[in-house]
Amino acid sequence: MDLQATSKAPRKRNTTSETTRSNRVLWRRTTANSTRFRRSNLLEIPEDLVLEILVRLPVKSLLRFKTVCKAWHVTISSQSFIAAHLQRSASNHKRRLSFLITPYLSQDLWPNTFSNNIRFYEWHHDGGGEADNANADLVYAKDFRGRFRSVYRLAHCHGLVLLPTDNKLYILNPARRELLTLPESIGRVHDPSSFCRGSVGFGHDPSTNRYKGSLFWLLRERDRLLRFCLRAETFSFTVHPPCPPGLDLSELDGELCLAHHESSHGVLTIWMTKDGVNPQWHRRYVLNVESCFTMAISPYGLLLKKHDYTIVQYNFRNNKLDDVASLEDLRYQGLPGTYTVEYNKGENLFFIEMIPYTQSLVSLTNAK
Repeated sequence: MDLQATSKAPRKRNTTSETTRSNRVLWRRTTANSTRFRRSNLLEIPEDLVLEILVRLPVKSLLRFKTVCKAWHVTISSQSFIAAHLQRSASNHKRRLSFLITPYLSQDLWPNTFSNNIRFYEWHHDGGGEADNANADLVYAKDFRGRFRSVYRLAHCHGLVLLPTDNKLYILNPARRELLTLPESIGRVHDPSSFCRGSVGFGHDPSTNRYKGSLFWLLRERDRLLRFCLRAETFSFTVHPPCPPGLDLSELDGELCLAHHESSHGVLTIWMTKDGVNPQWHRRYVLNVESCFTMAISPYGLLLKKHDYTIVQYNFRNNKLDDVASLEDLRYQGLPGTYTVEYNKGENLFFIEMIPYTQSLVSLTNAK
């Protein structure tokens, strides 16, 4: 008897659909295995090595990495890590100088229409003769919307910047983009003649880990300086160098520095001392140069800022002045994807402030 096939023809398989499902399963398995592999490797990295890597990173990256895991958030937020990162940043600053540049604009007739939209740029220099970096990168910007009419000289300590104005004092951490308005003073904040005298300053007391007022002020008297003790919070007078009143008082590489310019001879004399209580002033440098502000010391030389915003360096090797950069010619870079800003003297530029600067994780919510 003949047998007839009654089975149905085999169903055609949907190879495209099955391939897609297979790829998804394979991707899930690969992703899970990769995640387990990364986690296992991360757990095998010694904690000391992880800390050594993190402490070398910039503030912007560390703030982002706080969200990686709870352990990293606790570590990066700890006071010990903040102190270690600050110490590392200060050490890097000696090898590659960094500065905070703030161009101030006047919209019409200063100070009645003084621009309150202030930007803070960071610029690096390796200490060589010519500028190794023609870009200044935007770190922080703030529009104060008419809260003041004029500003005074900035002060810097541990990554925190003091911004004095004609009616209020502000402290900010540009790297963290934090701003704090200090309580109003009972008396007037500034005297009109104090513009170049730095009547308000900023410092750190290591014994209490508090941020307070400045250490020294220039006085009209020729034979003394005004000193403020951060620990005892008391004022006293200290000896002025054996020269006429100085042009600029600053801190250079941990020493108190006073620059005096003799316009008749075109000589800039720089006096320095390591002891601020009982100073023994030493005439460290005598330069044949026009009036300048001392900015920083590197192994290569002494960095100076002229009144025309030109940065020059007194070269220790050949005792000559080398042109480094012009603050007006730098390329001021905004945030990624934005345009480059140009600041030209004679248009809307009033002046350019420049101070040594070190990024830090010090938070204004914790600083006292």
